Amino acid sequence: MQLKFWGEKATAHIIEVKQTGNYLNNQPQVKYTLEFKDKKGKLIQVAKKEFVSLTDIGHVSSLKEKDIFYLPDNPEKFNFFDEINN
Repeated sequence: MQLKFWGEKATAHIIEVKQTGNYLNNQPQVKYTLEFKDKKGKLIQVAKKEFVSLTDIGHVSSLKEKDIFYLPDNPEKFNFFDEINN
């Protein structure tokens, strides 16, 4: 909830997407490595894991950017914009 109300929006550049080897109900887990600049201009590098459907794995692998929300006082705490606004 903190991210939804106090988070700053940014566009993160996806450096790498790779499968972790873990599955949940036959859905692969991927790890995103991302970079973004906070509102002070500092470059932040973060990582996030999530499970994706098998039909989306090709799309996820080709992504170059993803919108995120991060906490200004703790920019390593973030979530994807589409997850917060669903």
